[in-house]
Amino acid sequence: MVRELPEPSELGAGHWRLRPWRDDPDERAALLRAFADPLYRRWNTASAPTPDQRGVQRFLDLAARGRREHTHVYWAVTEPPAPDASAPPASDASEPSAPGAAPSVAGPGSVLGGIALGPINRTARTAWIAYWLLPEARGRGVATGALCRVADWAFVELGLHRIELGHAAGNGASCRVALRAGFVGEGLSREAMVATDGATRHDVHQHGRLATDAPPAGCAGVPL
Repeated sequence: MVRELPEPSELGAGHWRLRPWRDDPDERAALLRAFADPLYRRWNTASAPTPDQRGVQRFLDLAARGRREHTHVYWAVTEPPAPDASAPPASDASEPSAPGAAPSVAGPGSVLGGIALGPINRTARTAWIAYWLLPEARGRGVATGALCRVADWAFVELGLHRIELGHAAGNGASCRVALRAGFVGEGLSREAMVATDGATRHDVHQHGRLATDAPPAGCAGVPL
């Protein structure tokens, strides 16, 4: 059986941070911008949140309910917080950046995207996982770092055996993220996804990763 979900906490993912979503104006603005993003809408499903405040509220409600019912865990993927002004300076200014670090394009602590684990099947010890990024976060390794970190957390902390994901077959960027994070391509489900317009259908490329798989090279720079 899957172990009980621990209390919400922040996870490090290389340079970035994963934390529970907050219901505040900045967070709502980031979610609204994400749900209206053309690429988000192009590659998401008909059940995706609508690009308005109603959709944002629905997303936040789902995240809270998933945590209460122990079926889903939702994280915001963020830039690291601002350095503590009271901390002593680094002893060596030439020390390399943390693994996965890339130039920041948003302020400290700013939302870059989201990742969610669930539904969690406690008997089979399996779960689905999904991720998305705001436009300014793409191409920086953010999604790969988040996916690696959450997969490792789920295997170690929850005792999962298998994690699955699926993406529209035309979404090459999502496929590359999955493969780098060790999610093996497992086949194609024909016309299994209905797009956000409620009419267009996409084939879905299926991926899976097992707790017993060899550690993926693409996750080597993301500490557990």
